[in-house]
Amino acid sequence: MESRRLKPYHGLILFGVVLVALVFVATPLQINFGIAGLALTELMLLVLTGAAFLLTKPNFSATFPMRLPPVREFFGGAFLYGGTYLLMIGPLLLTQYFFPDIGKTADALTKLGTSVSPAMAVLIIAVLPAVCEETLHRGFILSSLKPIKSTVAIVLLGGLLFGVFHLDPYRFVPTMMLGCAFTYIALKTESMVLTMIFHFINNLLSVISMFMTERYVGSTAEVYAELNLGSVIGVGLVYLALGGVLIFIGYCMINRRAPKQKVIAAVVIPAVLIIIAGILTVASSSITKVFDVSGTFTVDTVTGSIEFPLELDSDGYYTVSVSALTSSADIIFTLERVREEGTGGAETAFGPAFVPTSSDSGSEDSASPGEETKRVTPTVVLSQRGEGTLIVSQNLVLERGKYVMRLKLDPDREGVYPNVTAQMQVFRLLG
Repeated sequence: MESRRLKPYHGLILFGVVLVALVFVATPLQINFGIAGLALTELMLLVLTGAAFLLTKPNFSATFPMRLPPVREFFGGAFLYGGTYLLMIGPLLLTQYFFPDIGKTADALTKLGTSVSPAMAVLIIAVLPAVCEETLHRGFILSSLKPIKSTVAIVLLGGLLFGVFHLDPYRFVPTMMLGCAFTYIALKTESMVLTMIFHFINNLLSVISMFMTERYVGSTAEVYAELNLGSVIGVGLVYLALGGVLIFIGYCMINRRAPKQKVIAAVVIPAVLIIIAGILTVASSSITKVFDVSGTFTVDTVTGSIEFPLELDSDGYYTVSVSALTSSADIIFTLERVREEGTGGAETAFGPAFVPTSSDSGSEDSASPGEETKRVTPTVVLSQRGEGTLIVSQNLVLERGKYVMRLKLDPDREGVYPNVTAQMQVFRLLG
């Protein structure tokens, strides 16, 4: 009996039936039985695919090709998958940045995956999908799409169906990209073997991630909310460039093509430029200016100094940059941390109001009866001296709290203080 040749509508009908089953059968199964319901869902996909095969009666080996690809095609496919995996990182990070609440979904999936032993999790989350989903998508559905003449159309349609299949709008773009890569690899190798292997690896990485982050369940949304848009874009650009290069290598290998030097340059040079742009974007977004003052200042004739209050709202790495110029006097720059101490002796760091350390207002004497008297206790964090000109650039680890940035003059003639032209900046590194 002659085997029937599958048509695109065969695959689309099966896909429609699968979607209905996912919504009305698989969802209740997973809600009621947890990870066991997930295993039943994968087996359901295999049963539906088998039923479609029995009804349409196509050639088995043509519908589910299991040809073992040669080494060149294996590595070509590996580069294509690896490049696509890197490309997926950008859209994933952007989704996490704009929709941090999806961290709750990630936490739920982690709880589901870690509710069983690691070996059982690998079986249900990595092995079963690699077999059952690939049999459906790169087996029956892809075989039904082959009458379409355009490879691009087949790849895009295969990716689209794979993205919709996961019923997750937040992950649609990454899963569609992965579906496109798997469809192309299966088309070019005429086999489901590689896509099963790469699908298994992809899900295995997810299982490993689940068990590594299990202790942080419940805080994923908070982590996503802390993402910096500039860093997300910069990291995405770097992975975009690296992924593009890997995909180019995989494309050449799987199609047995030796690209010309001009083509290689046309791929590598833009990739290098994009990587540089990404690194610069991350670097610029990781530096925040927290203090900036500049101008020509009159020195206090009593203290011989100029003081600027500085308040840091978080611990971290900071760069202190100072440039100052004056005539007939040495300049001494100090960065001092300010604490307020009550008369009871208990230290209350970072009090509610800034008190200049050079003040001679006699705050202790002027305190109202019954009020707790506070005195300022400065701690010198950084000090540097210059003869008429001073340039300071120092990286420091600073705690949050109140500080004083002070320029003090040591004049040639005592009591005569020239004006000081200065610029003082403080930057917080790493956002």
